[in-house]
Amino acid sequence: MSILVGFTTILLSMITKGYEIYNQLIISIIENMKSINECRKAFLTETFVLFLCIKGRINFLQLGRYGKFKEQRYRQQFEKKFDFLSFNKALTLSNGSGHYAIAFDPSYINKAGKKTPGLGWYWLDVPVNQNGGWKLVDWQQ
Repeated sequence: MSILVGFTTILLSMITKGYEIYNQLIISIIENMKSINECRKAFLTETFVLFLCIKGRINFLQLGRYGKFKEQRYRQQFEKKFDFLSFNKALTLSNGSGHYAIAFDPSYINKAGKKTPGLGWYWLDVPVNQNGGWKLVDWQQ
């Protein structure tokens, strides 16, 4: 068991080599968030660095394997709320160029068949015709 733990520690130190700058950046932003205690700060710092280091699928088992904490701790901490909006805003404002764009990728939404959100039957201006499809409501420029 200790050989495996030692191997994991060596592997993690190899993976996280060069990530000190990200670690310092995460710590500086989390320090400014008032509602987070010291244990939560250490957990979030570890988790964000792990998200940068682990290749492929990331789940609680992987976090427990490569991180400092056990799998159950990751599960319990992820149930607690965290203000990602203020974290991302502080991260962007501290290192951004001043030119920002917000993008949303709705690729996970089903777009075919009867499950398409917003798809329905709408009456046109002519009362005898009914068309299916999308309808834009209150479109103004």
